[in-house]
Amino acid sequence: MENRAIIPQEEIVAAANRIAICLSGSGQFDQDRQAPEVLDFARYALALRAGSIIPIESISLLSFPEPRKPEIAGQIVRQLLAPLALESHPRGYVRFFSGGMQEVRDFLGAGSRTKLVMAVNGLSDAEQQLFFFVAPVSLLQDLGFLDLDSCNPLRMAQYIRNASLGRNIAERDETLEMLLTSAVERADQQTIDLAGVVGILCQTEERDLIFERLIESAQWGEFRDQLIQLFGSYHQTAGLVDLVRRQMDREDVDIDNPPKYRVSADR
Repeated sequence: MENRAIIPQEEIVAAANRIAICLSGSGQFDQDRQAPEVLDFARYALALRAGSIIPIESISLLSFPEPRKPEIAGQIVRQLLAPLALESHPRGYVRFFSGGMQEVRDFLGAGSRTKLVMAVNGLSDAEQQLFFFVAPVSLLQDLGFLDLDSCNPLRMAQYIRNASLGRNIAERDETLEMLLTSAVERADQQTIDLAGVVGILCQTEERDLIFERLIESAQWGEFRDQLIQLFGSYHQTAGLVDLVRRQMDREDVDIDNPPKYRVSADR
């Protein structure tokens, strides 16, 4: 039987405020909609610390049947997020979280990526946003850009940068098409600032290479209009719009018959 300790209300409020600060810092906190979820997670984190909830070891995933593994993995991810409610700046948290996530992936076994995506999708909206806030960009990319519909300009710029510098050309083309299509759609919905995305890209050391590869990929992909909108949103890249249009008019680019190295194996 679960031992439910009585937790003082002021502790719950303090923990909820820490979570709200994290979510506000990522620009994702909707107080009216997420307040109940934040309070629920605050109570959970405090109960976990008090011992009222028994933590789950990642190795225990080996003993659960396959259909239950995403659910259990989600509970472990929730445990890994709990310190964010208990301390404003938990010491060594990045290493703790990264190590814990690696253990979860290791013990999930075959199909760990799909199971982990299911685990994160099973979290509450507030918990998912906490996960996106602390998860490294490399993990989110590997999980299929889970926060693509909600990430801030910095994260979107990081995704575009990393995709532009990728060595697999076909994968680069497809990923950039997906990212720019999403960015422009979200800009139309006023949920992301395109100028903010480009401004961050302009500050990177690889900016010239990034823009060169964006233009190159756009010749073969289906995101030329989106790239024009992206470049046109920021004063430092507005001059590249004409370059994109000239590339579109090149007679030696047959978009219906791209080179084999620009076409992925699953197309």
